Amino acid sequence: MKEEVSDYDIGPLLMELNMQASLYAGTETNYVHYSLSLSPDESLTPYQCLVAARLLMIELGYGSDTRWTSVIHHMIQRSLHVHVVACRVKLDRTLVDDSNDYARGVDAARKIEIELGLANCKSPEANFGHEYSIVNIKMAVVEGAYMLCMIPPV
Repeated sequence: MKEEVSDYDIGPLLMELNMQASLYAGTETNYVHYSLSLSPDESLTPYQCLVAARLLMIELGYGSDTRWTSVIHHMIQRSLHVHVVACRVKLDRTLVDDSNDYARGVDAARKIEIELGLANCKSPEANFGHEYSIVNIKMAVVEGAYMLCMIPPV
């Protein structure tokens, strides 16, 4: 896959996410960012990337009453990865439960590996203190693993 940079007008997308977020009157974080990263020697088609993102979001509790978008990112000499930005606000004005979403995301990554025939990456729990630290995992500084970080409300 060659490296490409594309310009898109994300204004309508931001408007849609912000309209959904405005349904919630609370002060909790309304947006999250997730990233699925492949091992450097693996690749997926754009359709498979969408399937992976959709499987992740379903496992994390995002349904048709929520809004999220994904972007494929591939850097030379690094692995392909999919970024997902989601609004946690549902149409009923409640939030998608994000408690324990890191562990649920790791479980989702295992299901995605099976569904898409990817190599089974080691479970983060098996690697703590070995190949990389829990801090690196949570700060998304690993390859071939599920990564998560929170982003502030827009």
